[in-house]
Amino acid sequence: MTNPTQPDRPPAVIIAGITGGIGSALARELSGQGWRVAGFARGAAALDELRESIPDLATHVADATDPAQIETAVIALGKAGSREMTAG
Repeated sequence: MTNPTQPDRPPAVIIAGITGGIGSALARELSGQGWRVAGFARGAAALDELRESIPDLATHVADATDPAQIETAVIALGKAGSREMTAG
């Protein structure tokens, strides 16, 4: 897949709950396909462990049930990656 806004850059995704079973599987799959992957979850230790297995993974500690924490995570991850990571 190509990035529709910047064809010379791979597509990007932010995954909520990235350390869970589905979230981590999706992160690994998309990273393997060349996507720029970022995500957030509540557990810092689990995020650290996931970063060891996925190259260039950007993460942030946040609770996906708290809108303020979601907003903070998306802003932080967007700054860590690129502007289009936060595009709606």
